[in-house]
Amino acid sequence: MADLEKIMGVSATDIEKIMGVSKDDIEKVMGVEIPASTPAWGGTRAVIMGGVGNGDDANEVSVTDYILYKTMASDSNTSQFGQLIVDRDLAKGSGSNGSRIVIGGGRQANGGATYLEDMEYVTAASTGGGTDFGNLVDSAGQGGPDGASNGTLCFFNGGNDGNHNNDMEYVTIASTGNGTDAGNLGQGMGGHATSNGDSKYLIVGGFDGGIRDEVEQNNFSTSANASDYGNVGTVASAHSGTACSTTRVVIAGGYVSAWVHGNNIHWFPVASSADSTDAADLHVAMKHVSGTSDGTRGEFYGGEESSYQVHNEIQKITIASISGTATDVGDLTHPTYDSDYNDDGGLYAASSQTGT
Repeated sequence: MADLEKIMGVSATDIEKIMGVSKDDIEKVMGVEIPASTPAWGGTRAVIMGGVGNGDDANEVSVTDYILYKTMASDSNTSQFGQLIVDRDLAKGSGSNGSRIVIGGGRQANGGATYLEDMEYVTAASTGGGTDFGNLVDSAGQGGPDGASNGTLCFFNGGNDGNHNNDMEYVTIASTGNGTDAGNLGQGMGGHATSNGDSKYLIVGGFDGGIRDEVEQNNFSTSANASDYGNVGTVASAHSGTACSTTRVVIAGGYVSAWVHGNNIHWFPVASSADSTDAADLHVAMKHVSGTSDGTRGEFYGGEESSYQVHNEIQKITIASISGTATDVGDLTHPTYDSDYNDDGGLYAASSQTGT
């Protein structure tokens, strides 16, 4: 891609403006392959934070403070990264600027009503524990744990603090400090999926008294309200995992109706509003999947098939050509997760981002 810029004097991401053809089709036009660039909100290392893990008997799960990591390009198990300052699952949001990863909000007890207001961050290139970032304006969880950032800002959207909220707030990832109030969602909701993005992010599905099929969007405005994008094209969705590229947002699993889990993997085009396309499947139907990507490869971590049936699989997709069933490429591993009842290393309701 660097050679293309030298020859043409334009980056690959601007090629559509020059030639009237999308970056995806440039190989057909010029007979050259354009390698994918890492987006500002991503990197080569996946970092999986918090969540709920297996306990030491058949009926025990607990919220964890552990952080796991792996190299996105490898088919491999995770390794231990460090520990968060506090136990948390179902975060209100998370984001990356390529080097620093921030996470905020969530719950501190599985099934409990202790909602967190604090944020913390880790440096993706090193291993270690979380560092205090600041506090959210509104303490809440279930606000889209796998997003939403553009490499500069990270937004936290709605969520649940005992009631479904419609507030949006943001932070600048490179600095530390408290959240700043932004606009509002169209209505109060929790359990939605949110994406990272270059020019906008999507807020997909969720709960607002029932399972929603609506999708909203925000162009990272620090003052405007979210606006309508479209609908989930096949089934309503809540508590899904998210992975994305600069052109597609992908969601996987989650509730599809009251207490019924889905295995669907859907994608939305970023450039224009459209209902989602059901393109592939997870191995089994489950909720509370966590997901992330490096802009090309998407990975989904763990999930809950039903009460206490917690999975440890890492499932891979190629975002530009999703089809079939996601590929099992490794396992979540952790020294304190027990395998007496379920998969060793089983985890759900975590938050995931990438960095370098």
